[in-house]
Amino acid sequence: MENISIITIITIAFLGSFGHCIGMCGGIVVAYSSTKIDNSWSKVKQSLSHILYALGRVSTYVILGAIFGYAGSVVTFDNTTSGILLLFTGFLMVLVGLSLSGKLKFLTSIEHSVSK
Repeated sequence: MENISIITIITIAFLGSFGHCIGMCGGIVVAYSSTKIDNSWSKVKQSLSHILYALGRVSTYVILGAIFGYAGSVVTFDNTTSGILLLFTGFLMVLVGLSLSGKLKFLTSIEHSVSK
């Protein structure tokens, strides 16, 4: 097996991120923009809102990635625990999907409880 250089890994990750960003994050930004940003605001305020949103999103991904990366390097799960965690994560994803479709108020209740 050949060694893969760090430049190759960074290039693949960088190019692969575009598809993810357009497919997933693009929809989130459109939903965010249509509900949280007022069209009567100045262009500077709208741009600042988008920049702060993007910085908050990226910072959150970095912090969560570091936490879970560290936890993954320290903790080892057996098959049963891993299965339970996968089921729990899947259940949360279903709740988030139903909440985003308007069937549940799961995310709204979490947002309000955290904001208090």
